[in-house]
Amino acid sequence: MVLTANTSTVRICVNDDSYIGTARRTVRDCAAAIGLTGAALDKLDILSTELATNICKYAGQGGEILVTDSSVGDAKAVTLVSVDRGPGIADVDKALIDGVSTRHTLGAGLGSIKRLSEAFEISSALGKGTILISTVSQAGKNSGKSSSQRLFEPAWISVPHPAEKRCGDGISVCTSDQRTSVLVVDGLGHGDGAADVSRQARSAFEQGPFDDAGKIVERIHRELSGTRGAALAIAQIEHHANQLCFVGVGNISSRVYSYYSSTGCVSTQGIVGEQIRSVMENTYEWEPGSMLLMHSDGIKSSASLEFGKAGKSALMLAAEIYRDCYRANDDATVVVLIDKRSR
Repeated sequence: MVLTANTSTVRICVNDDSYIGTARRTVRDCAAAIGLTGAALDKLDILSTELATNICKYAGQGGEILVTDSSVGDAKAVTLVSVDRGPGIADVDKALIDGVSTRHTLGAGLGSIKRLSEAFEISSALGKGTILISTVSQAGKNSGKSSSQRLFEPAWISVPHPAEKRCGDGISVCTSDQRTSVLVVDGLGHGDGAADVSRQARSAFEQGPFDDAGKIVERIHRELSGTRGAALAIAQIEHHANQLCFVGVGNISSRVYSYYSSTGCVSTQGIVGEQIRSVMENTYEWEPGSMLLMHSDGIKSSASLEFGKAGKSALMLAAEIYRDCYRANDDATVVVLIDKRSR
């Protein structure tokens, strides 16, 4: 099953009160395009307004709301990720209590966001900022999650260059009972040309996502011949053999985290679609409970996961890396996958 319905994240900047209405309208338009209707859209109107208002009140230098399509099968869902790089919240549990406010307001914002959300998560670090995640799904739909989807939790954030509308990075996550296969691709440059290359690479990957990783790279290389080319990485997790096979070409960074150590995945030099010196498959141990981090060069190379953060969702971990390590001068993608079998 292909899990990535729409890999690109819609980013809405919220710099002051004048952006609140824009945020509400944009979220509603995105959700309607995904397939949400009626009460779900009304709920998102309230959530987007509350999230944007909180950013204006507390973030200082503003923030952003990221809109992602979190649908699974025919179950339509939208997830809002509010990210600010403000002062942070000293006591998150206290802030969630209705009536508590540091700005002499009614103090119902965070509590109402939590109540209206079908899934809610918050993380705040003093001096770094606050992240809120809220999900709304269409009532009456069946999620249809397979056993592998329940045991392996992938999440991603993928935003375009600040001056572009389309993201030149691409992601595809495919899963079966035996294997989970992840592609991260970065079309050279940014804008429409890079986005087209990324889309071609994803399409070639999804023709056979569970083929050997080396063969997939060769297929994508042929597909991208004559284009501007791309960097990419493919990680394939064998569920029962507990190993990860990795092939990378170019500057996609990937690292496997276990309970006791972390290991960087080795890529080779080259440009897929133009010139590849060699296709080298590397195998790494993948213990139950491991985590995988993959990101493009729009994220700082210092990005890392703290394994002690068990309990946080893959999306929250990806959002924290985005908040702390986003370069703001290129397309940027971060993917986190958590093996939940021992967590």
